[in-house]
Amino acid sequence: KFKEQNSYEPLVAQEIFHSLPDLNAVSARKARRASRKAREVEIGQDPEDAITILEYPMEKNAQDVITINKGDMKRLQPTEYLNDNLIDLRIKLIMKDLQTENPGLTSRFHIFNSLFFTKLCESDDILEGYEFVKRWTKNVDIFEKDFIIIPINDSNHWSLSVIVRP
Repeated sequence: KFKEQNSYEPLVAQEIFHSLPDLNAVSARKARRASRKAREVEIGQDPEDAITILEYPMEKNAQDVITINKGDMKRLQPTEYLNDNLIDLRIKLIMKDLQTENPGLTSRFHIFNSLFFTKLCESDDILEGYEFVKRWTKNVDIFEKDFIIIPINDSNHWSLSVIVRP
């Protein structure tokens, strides 16, 4: 196969994608449920799950530090759901890469953390929800930004809302 394609790259990609389960298939859903049932201790219940693996950003006096622990790492397994720490970390890493590639572009973004939408919708009264989060933007004028990013978790499923030129 290598001689025919002159590269290992397509072969590796083909093998990886071929081995991935169809996550929409009934059998895949059954496998996820079975793996959760088979687990002796739920994620977060094992005392070792609280052991810190990483704090990011690592600089002293950094704001909005995300702590990743062993329990978070277990959520990276194929049959597990991602949590807010993992989502926030990935967004921060994407923004760091963007800062390296195009430093001026990052100032055009405001990114809320993954708990913003949850707090905003905590009450049925929209004004009360606003009271929960109004301090989150006290030091930034979000209307001067070109992009506002809001991660949203609804019933263990993640989506990302992007508001363009608010």
